[in-house]
Amino acid sequence: MTSGPEPIDNIEWFKDNDLIRSRHRFTQSSQGTAHNLDIQAVTCDDEGIYKCVLLNNWGIASCSAEVLVEGR
Repeated sequence: MTSGPEPIDNIEWFKDNDLIRSRHRFTQSSQGTAHNLDIQAVTCDDEGIYKCVLLNNWGIASCSAEVLVEGR
């Protein structure tokens, strides 16, 4: 018998290893296995390494990406 993916108990987002707390400009969302962090009114200060950490009874998974901001 094959079961589906285990549910995610907790999702945490980090910027440069600092936990992103709920802020007006940051919106977290999840749909199925897709987890998103949207940033409104991006500034140069938003550049950095962003990491998503997923936790459940089976353990921890994470992925990260570097965000670069170009503009005037």
